[in-house]
Amino acid sequence: MTSILFHPILLIIIYYLLGADLPVDPCQVYGVIYIDPQPDRAEFLVYEESSEVFADLLVYDEENRLFADRSGMWHITDNRALADHTIHLVDNSSSAHFSIYFTNIISIAGCR
Repeated sequence: MTSILFHPILLIIIYYLLGADLPVDPCQVYGVIYIDPQPDRAEFLVYEESSEVFADLLVYDEENRLFADRSGMWHITDNRALADHTIHLVDNSSSAHFSIYFTNIISIAGCR
């Protein structure tokens, strides 16, 4: 039985009332991605790592939007209206929701 203080819905309400961001699962960010130049309009702030070792998500830039259907598979678009998710690339990892590393190897794309 869940204690009333740790009930999941109660925690979400507390997060909302405090104005805190809910934890982000980078594994759920896939599909058609728009890279927004404005951070306040983006759904996620993302830091691009220089090494795959430290990244939360290994991303493969898929040319065909239909194949960007699982974790780590992104089709980057220039049209915001067609995007499943919007991100903004930040320069500082401490201000990012999660970090990524672009890979050329499709089989290793996905969550760490």
